[in-house]
Amino acid sequence: MPKSIYSIFLFVFFGFYFFPVFSQAQTTKIMGKVIDKTTHEPIPFANVYLKNTTVGVSAGFNGEFSMEVEVFSDTLIASALGYNKGFVLIKKGIFQKVVFQLSVSEVSLNEVEVFAEMDPALIIFNKMIENKSRNNPREFDFFEYRLYNKIELDANNVNERFQNNRFMKKFQFIFQYVDTSVVNGKAYLPVFLSESVSRVYQRARPKTTKEIIVASKISGFDNESISQFTGGLYQQVNIYDNYIIAFEKNFVSPASDFGRTSYDYVVIDTVILNQKNCFHLMFKPKRKQELTFVGEIWVHDSTFAVAKVDMKSASDANINFVNDIAISLEYDVANGKYWVLSKDRIILDINAIENSMKIPGFFARRSSHYSDFKFNEKPPDSIFSRPVHITLAKGHRDYSSDFWSNNRDVPLNKNEKGVYSMIDSVENVPIFKTYTDVIYLLTAGYLNWGKFEIGPTFNGLSYNTNEGVRIRLGGRTNKNFSTRLRLHGYLAYGFDDEQIKGSGGAYYLLRKDPYRKIGADFKYDLEQLGQRNVAFTDDNFISSLLRRSPNDKQSLVEGYKIYYDHEWFTGFSSKISFNQRKMYPVGGLKFEIWDGEQYTEIDAIRTSELSLKMRFAYKEKYFMGAFERMSLGTSYPIFEINLTYGIPKLFASKEEYFRFIFQTKQQFNVFNIGWSKYVFEVGKLWGTVPYPLLEIAPGNQTLVSDQYAYNLMNYYEFINDQYASVFYTHHFDGLVFNHIPFLRKLNWREVIHAKGIIGNISNKNLHYSIFPSYSYSLTRPYYEVGAG
Repeated sequence: MPKSIYSIFLFVFFGFYFFPVFSQAQTTKIMGKVIDKTTHEPIPFANVYLKNTTVGVSAGFNGEFSMEVEVFSDTLIASALGYNKGFVLIKKGIFQKVVFQLSVSEVSLNEVEVFAEMDPALIIFNKMIENKSRNNPREFDFFEYRLYNKIELDANNVNERFQNNRFMKKFQFIFQYVDTSVVNGKAYLPVFLSESVSRVYQRARPKTTKEIIVASKISGFDNESISQFTGGLYQQVNIYDNYIIAFEKNFVSPASDFGRTSYDYVVIDTVILNQKNCFHLMFKPKRKQELTFVGEIWVHDSTFAVAKVDMKSASDANINFVNDIAISLEYDVANGKYWVLSKDRIILDINAIENSMKIPGFFARRSSHYSDFKFNEKPPDSIFSRPVHITLAKGHRDYSSDFWSNNRDVPLNKNEKGVYSMIDSVENVPIFKTYTDVIYLLTAGYLNWGKFEIGPTFNGLSYNTNEGVRIRLGGRTNKNFSTRLRLHGYLAYGFDDEQIKGSGGAYYLLRKDPYRKIGADFKYDLEQLGQRNVAFTDDNFISSLLRRSPNDKQSLVEGYKIYYDHEWFTGFSSKISFNQRKMYPVGGLKFEIWDGEQYTEIDAIRTSELSLKMRFAYKEKYFMGAFERMSLGTSYPIFEINLTYGIPKLFASKEEYFRFIFQTKQQFNVFNIGWSKYVFEVGKLWGTVPYPLLEIAPGNQTLVSDQYAYNLMNYYEFINDQYASVFYTHHFDGLVFNHIPFLRKLNWREVIHAKGIIGNISNKNLHYSIFPSYSYSLTRPYYEVGAG
């Protein structure tokens, strides 16, 4: 994320401490509940409407309701069968909460008995499922439409304490944009807004979707990669899918083929919706703490297509940091015969504390409008010729305000209009830079200093057996220095070995889309051979404190590397590199090599390697920062192949060898019983080499669990020249604990994991060098299993 908006986002987050704030919005927002006056029990399915209008809603199973209306009446009415009507006066243009207490009607009706062979709600549900394939908008050979998309991020739980904080005296102008949500009554402040207009193309065979973002507008961002996420492909919801994926979890859709096993359905009424007769149903989960929704669905009375859905995640659904997920979908008939999604709206309430009205959090909102549909009209072949799924049209950021005024499907409200200017105003306040620099230091670990960043701070102080106390000072250039070239490096000093060490390098971004860069690095420092790249670095302050055994198996590495990264298309890339290294033994270790007659000690192992890495990740999504690109994952397997050739007699290198490593990994949902992740890897080395060049099984000598290492294995414990390994983890997300009453409230979730490795070593490599006394070859499989 660009540093300026990243800092604004965190700046608002860190400052929120916490009272209600009153909205100045023009829309009238109402939340409330309908209860029995005598028993105070909720009255489900009560009708709540504005007097002398046709605007209204139905209360849910728990009697609660919410409304967000532009029309105005000064009286809100609630009615329910068997009760007298209730009346409440309301005020225009503000958020308010109301409670209706209805008294039982004295008018009695004659008893009427109605018999049905099946629950009417289930009859409608079955018809909806029977007609799913005909009504699902995705089932066309070719499908094309226009998309207007709007994304907003809001800091919520804004309060008077925060507004009166002395650090906020210079920023009082931002509070004029505070509003209140009808999802849960939280006050919020918009901090980010994006808009886009796209053209989307879908093909059934082979199944492909392409989006061309014609125009985009983003508050405060100067980043091409961000524009990709302003379109619609990253947030689509299809009510006809059996599962709706949110936060990598499978929620059972109320229109799922097996919805009856997860939901109870109730027919409320028949209504006219967009000039179409519809059955109005409500649904709720059958069981507690499952990944389900509660809400309403409107089904067309003749085609049995879904006409509208309003739903929220079940209040007891167990999701990390997510308090609410609210989804609204509207469908309409296009070309007189095809049901299509015409509008959708998604709201996420993200907070570290469950259902907190005080602790700061964020709303993430997305609203989309779909129009100009084309069915079974084949687009030009060029649309599907590129392997990328999202294309930014040339000049997509260059459109005027007039264009946006004419191309918005829904006008911006007062607060949305203010976001664009508010971001610029906040950045222009001088003290803002000081605040954001401190936040950036605490979160990213770097201190901003003009064109440079000093850090990372967590590597500044550490300890290991060879160096004793170690201090390190490093830094890197930022985009103020160059938007293409980054320089980086550090110097370190160990007080026991009294040696200065360090590293330095540079890389240059040739292109950002597709991603291509060239770079070079130099290093003279201690290194833990066999340690995974995802593990804690050796000079990390935290890892120094949390070691379960001394870190005394390092080597001193001196070398340089030059490399070139080339992305061929989204998801497929290759990297070619040349690496020249010298490895010196430290801490009493020796490198002893068989010279044909005896073992001879050598001062260093010298290698020259040429490597090729290829990676394929189908439909992988990325976020592009100023220099680095971060993967947002894919639901498909990721494949990697690493090929390395050790070149003999080049720069004093002696050994000739060839190394092959293949890896595949994937994270995927398993129906509604949780999600799994696996990593499978095989490797082999051809040639005769000293033991540091063999395949060292990844150990872990810290108390921090490393999912890609063997946590009970020490460094250098097992060495092979061929191996196969597997890592598997499954998260049940409370599948068992959620059904045990005394455990349900703890929100515990079950997880199991298993990892193992099998390998061996040839006699030539076993006897070519003398292994450390603590190193072995794998004579049988090694495995670890765990549950929690």
